Amino acid sequence: MTNQELIDKKWDDEGVIPDTINPDTAYLIDQMTGQTLEAVDASPDELILDVGCGRALDLLSLGAKGAILFGFDGSRVMIERAAENFIAQSIPPRLACGSAENLPYADKSFNKVICKGAIDHFYDPGKAIQEMVRVLKPGGRLIISVANFSNLGFRSAKLYNRIHKAIKGRELSAPHIWDKPDDHVYEFNYPFLLKLIPEESRIDQEFGVSMFWGFPKWGKFLKILPARASKGILNTLNSIARTCPSLADVLVFRIERVPDEGNKSFEKKSEVERNEKKIGVKIMNKYSRIQGLVLCLVTFLAALLFLVGIFAKNWWALAIPVAIGFFWLLGLGFWIGWTLLTIQVEPQVNLQKD
Repeated sequence: MTNQELIDKKWDDEGVIPDTINPDTAYLIDQMTGQTLEAVDASPDELILDVGCGRALDLLSLGAKGAILFGFDGSRVMIERAAENFIAQSIPPRLACGSAENLPYADKSFNKVICKGAIDHFYDPGKAIQEMVRVLKPGGRLIISVANFSNLGFRSAKLYNRIHKAIKGRELSAPHIWDKPDDHVYEFNYPFLLKLIPEESRIDQEFGVSMFWGFPKWGKFLKILPARASKGILNTLNSIARTCPSLADVLVFRIERVPDEGNKSFEKKSEVERNEKKIGVKIMNKYSRIQGLVLCLVTFLAALLFLVGIFAKNWWALAIPVAIGFFWLLGLGFWIGWTLLTIQVEPQVNLQKD
């Protein structure tokens, strides 16, 4: 099979987003779109390319700022719908269909390139990012936003699923939200995306969007709360996510193509050093795993005592696990707080050789 055959030219977004969604999903979609476009920071007469543009609704929203818009997608179905939306707004449909790994544009063509929610659909995301950087003008920016499959919600959900299986002998009902969708090729997380940044570029800005999406019944819990309380919780978690992208639901990277005169003096730090510096590899291994193990053991003992209390009809045996559960929640809160505190999140830019 050739690389070209891996492109689904009939891909359609119908049914991707259900008609009824919970507050956490609606918030995630809204913030991912809004913050990605804010990072683009479009200006009049800038040439902007959207790779994986879909219906081009996000791209067309930048037309109000005077930018010159170009759309690219692997699906002919989506390009046809994008063309309809361009024409509806009386904007010339500068659109193309093909492989993101082989963009049909000349070097140094665009001021900005966007890739929102599409990079994990590509068969070779590293090559695609190289291509997107290639078509950028020196000093231009590439803005990538993608789902983070190592987010706090998925991590917590997987832990909850293991505990559920240990107690009840079965996993949570499938499909699991943390499993890779059929139309995705890769599961992205912070270290994986960081590893794909080309040598001739550097990270200009990085942040996360939303937090705790995907935890079982989280959305239903938010739905029963007053709208103001639900929005307050989501805003607070979003603020934390912005400074802790490795735990956020969505990763957003703004990548600058290094000006030609700066290429010789620019050197990207090693993957190990950057990962340790950015996501606290050593600290995470030393502390959070121990805390996680303790929480799991305490949870198991509390569940065991609770079952004993039920069968023995011993109220003291029931009271003990309730108390343990309370301290378990405190411990979980401490573990999450400690994880956030021990992650260095300040982006490293202007990296120069000594």
